[in-house]
Amino acid sequence: MDVEEYVSGEIDVLQDDKHLTVKGRVESSTGGGNTITRTFHRNFHIPNNTREEDIESALSKDGFLTIYVPKKKERVIKIELTD
Repeated sequence: MDVEEYVSGEIDVLQDDKHLTVKGRVESSTGGGNTITRTFHRNFHIPNNTREEDIESALSKDGFLTIYVPKKKERVIKIELTD
């Protein structure tokens, strides 16, 4: 996600159950006592087959936010032989 107009402290990544929200807010003074505020807000659905506790995010130097949502590992179920 391109967020080059924001720095790390102006961006939040929030998780609530199966939803991920990315939002940003930056204020800048135009002089003369005026302020310009820029914001964004994006929502994403998290699929059921993910490890939500291991979600990570990283902001690159050139302003790209990457969010890593790992999948759950496949589980092998042992088959027991019965008489």
